[in-house]
Amino acid sequence: MTEEKPSDHHGGEGEKHPVTALEVAATCIAGVLVALLVGVLLWDAAHPDAPAKLTIDVSPPAIAGSQYQVPVIVHNRGDKSAKSVIVHVELVVAGTDTVVAESDITVDWLPRESSRDVVGLFARLPIHSAVAARGDVRGYVVP
Repeated sequence: MTEEKPSDHHGGEGEKHPVTALEVAATCIAGVLVALLVGVLLWDAAHPDAPAKLTIDVSPPAIAGSQYQVPVIVHNRGDKSAKSVIVHVELVVAGTDTVVAESDITVDWLPRESSRDVVGLFARLPIHSAVAARGDVRGYVVP
């Protein structure tokens, strides 16, 4: 029985093959990717996440059949998500700023740095004055 030497499979122990340009490029690219990954991880560890920062943009009411529709865009400009966001929308008489109807809308989930479009619905009122809308965020759950 003959015993094989480890060098028999690899062309000899002392032999060296020249490094190709492709091997050098692949090694450099891998090194850059590892360095970028480590840099991102260090930056993320050094910067704590900011809590959810919720803002809204309320559009003017639109008449749709027998109701007013109030489009609202809810923004989360923070680093953390928000759950069960409660948006309070009020329908007001434009001249007197009197609240004539109000509604709460719940947004189930609002991820970090995202927005959601919601619509407040109100029964059309038998008034002849112009109406406007306003709103605010009343609260949310920290997930």
